[in-house]
Amino acid sequence: MIVGLSLVVALAGFVVFKTPGRAFAYLRGDRLVLDSRSKSFGRLAIGESRTIPFFLWNTSDKPLWIIGSKPSCGCTKMDRLPLEIPSKTEGCLSVVVTPNRVNDRMEETIRLITDDYGEVTLTVRGSTFAQEPTR
Repeated sequence: MIVGLSLVVALAGFVVFKTPGRAFAYLRGDRLVLDSRSKSFGRLAIGESRTIPFFLWNTSDKPLWIIGSKPSCGCTKMDRLPLEIPSKTEGCLSVVVTPNRVNDRMEETIRLITDDYGEVTLTVRGSTFAQEPTR
């Protein structure tokens, strides 16, 4: 009986929240749920840019605002700020990485500032290389 009830609750959570992670975050009381707090941009040449999307889900009954960001270096920036994520919906926030030096293990952080949730830190990782000059 308990196993059957658990399966029904899990299925309902999946239907409503789309993923088990979102359902558990909602049950914990989290207002802002991210698809991931850390993503890789792979290997990128100096001066080239790559956009990395982060998906955020607002589990609350009121809109959530991402009002600013604090990147750890000038090689990362956010687009579309401020960003409103309406109640019970998903939003996408993109981090644009444009490396300015060679680094085998680049890791940068971006602190997101919200209207009332506080700060959330995102991390982007990868490696950079010097582009061969064209002849």
